Amino acid sequence: TPVRKPPSRTRRVFWFLVFLVIAVVLLGGFYGFEQFKQKMMGQYFASMVPPPTPVSVAKSVAEAVPQSLEAIGTIVAAHQVTVSPEVDGKIVALKFESGQEVKQGDVLVQLDDASERADLATYQAQARLAAANLARAQQLAAKQFGSKQDVDLQRSQLDQANAGIAKSQTQIGYKTIKAPFAGQLGIRQVNLGQYLAAGTAIVTLTDLDQLYVDFTLPEQDRPSLSAGQDIELRLDAFPDRVFKASVMTIDPQVDPNMRALKVRGQLANPDHTLQPGMFTRVAMLRPPQPDVVTLP
Repeated sequence: TPVRKPPSRTRRVFWFLVFLVIAVVLLGGFYGFEQFKQKMMGQYFASMVPPPTPVSVAKSVAEAVPQSLEAIGTIVAAHQVTVSPEVDGKIVALKFESGQEVKQGDVLVQLDDASERADLATYQAQARLAAANLARAQQLAAKQFGSKQDVDLQRSQLDQANAGIAKSQTQIGYKTIKAPFAGQLGIRQVNLGQYLAAGTAIVTLTDLDQLYVDFTLPEQDRPSLSAGQDIELRLDAFPDRVFKASVMTIDPQVDPNMRALKVRGQLANPDHTLQPGMFTRVAMLRPPQPDVVTLP
């Protein structure tokens, strides 16, 4: 088998130089590419000039600026009551419907008053008899045929009969339940023929023409408060409307727990748009602050 000779020194130097040249060419190409890339990126970003910032110019003026105290309030009724009987009785007539508008004095419910009317007739008969007996007793006493004691007795019986008449008429009046003021009725809570105990709720009656708005303010705002100040109300139910009110009453006592003042405003509600219990944002208007520099 022939013996393979190792490469000569000259051959090894040749291949080393070949590999060295290849490495130098590769490194030079890579370096040149990086320099080219950096240059191109620099040119690209240099060409990307941001647009000028838009600037608006407005003239400032000195004018009066409105001021207000903000709060959260609740709409409450100026006149609201739950109609109920003062005496027991059975309903014999219902003269209203739920949601009906009524006037002051309109009859809403009639309770059975037959027993009271019978008592009234009895007392009226007793009064007529007592009046006749009193007249005879007075005639006899004038002619010295009767005593003054008989006259006093007959007068007492007449007074008792008249007192019974007045009591019966009062009881009959209690059996006729009327609207105490004009307003709108709520939902009826009783039925015809039902027996009612005194104090049983029949229906609510609310005057929607005039309403109150109750809210609180911090006690440090007290120097800025006075009766008659204008108030603006904004409600979520009517986002496009602003309702006008005015301060009616400022509570003379500060709540010791909240350190707040209770304020009540009043407002007209002719179209019955607002209802008691509604949530509202309150802005109490204060005198404007003069000479404030403002921009549009």
